[in-house]
Parts: sequence; C-alpha cells; structure tokens
Amino acid sequence: MKWSGFFLTSVLVLSSCMSEAEAPVANDLMESADGVVGDENLRKIPGAYNYMEEFDNYIFYKPVEGFSFPEGLYPGTGEGSATRFGKGKKSYSFINQFASIGQTGLNTIGAPVTDVFEEKLVEMGLNGIPSAVSSLTTDGDGNALWFENIENVTSQVAVDRINFRATIKVIGGNGKFSDAFGEGVVEGYFNPIDGIGKSKVMARINY
Repeated sequence: MKWSGFFLTSVLVLSSCMSEAEAPVANDLMESADGVVGDENLRKIPGAYNYMEEFDNYIFYKPVEGFSFPEGLYPGTGEGSATRFGKGKKSYSFINQFASIGQTGLNTIGAPVTDVFEEKLVEMGLNGIPSAVSSLTTDGDGNALWFENIENVTSQVAVDRINFRATIKVIGGNGKFSDAFGEGVVEGYFNPIDGIGKSKVMARINY
C-alpha cells in the first residue's frame, strides 16, 4: 500500500506511549562506561551477556476490522545481524504494533507478532509464542528471542525521517533461548513515506 500524506502527518506521534519529557526513563538503562544495557542486578547475574542487533527494516500498514486508516496494525520485518545467533549469520526480525487515535493523537501499543506473522513463524519452526511478544529475532533455524515492548517515544527530525527509542524486555524464546530473560533498549528510525528504516537493539540477556 502506498502511504498517504495523511499518514505522514499522523505518524508524527506513532509509537508515542510517553512524552519526550519522559524519555530519560529509557536513557537510564544505558551504562555510559561500556554501553551495557539493563538493570544493575541483571548485569551481576552469572551467565548474563551483552546482546546487540542491527537491522534494515520495512514497516507497513494492515487494516483491522472496526477501525479505519490510520488506525490499525503496523507490522514490519527486518534483516541484519545479531550477537548470540552465530558470527556472520544473517538474522531476521518480526514486529507488530497497534495504532489508535487518542486524546494525544495516534498512539501505539505492542501487538502480538503472531497476529500477522504466525504462519511464517511456524514455517520457521517457531511455536508457542505468547501474546505479549510484539517482536522477535530469529536465525531462521528454530532459535529466537522474544521481546515485549514496555514504552517508547518518537521524534520527527525530517519530513522523511522519524526517530524512535523504546524500552524492551526479553521474556523467553525458542530453541537455545527458551529460558532467556533480560532487558534493554531499541532505537532507530524509519521513513514514514515508504516504511524503510533501521534499528539497533542493545540489551543484557541471560539464557
């Protein structure tokens, strides 16, 4: 679907679950000394590792019965690299969010990634994904990390660029990540006209 000019206007507050004044809450997860992300207690847990992923993404609009554009689902896919999935191995991401119009404009919350991608995920050997999982990263060989979106903020920096930053939790996974837990941040940008963007996740995980 070609994204309309109305979407370009509406998307300025897409994913804004907290105001920019509250953004330092997410920034508090960052440890300036070495870039490690996560709760102080998690960093002390034996077996916890630094985790990072970088993806090229594509976000698109999917209508939902009972709602009209721009309200609806905004799922997306990505390809890139992720630590803990094998050096030099390509990884894939799947995300989903639901947008609705509220008092502050168009706001989003994490939506079950399986609402849009369940068939594809099953083909990749990924089953039993909880509804709280709004994004996941996989190697395509049955291993995946499940992420729950906690809160996020966006800011427009150009007509064709919107930056975003969100706090996330790791709440399990598939394969070798079945018992994974942790927390971190995701930050990046996307073009509201064509849906193309990039993202980086920095987290501290135990698995």
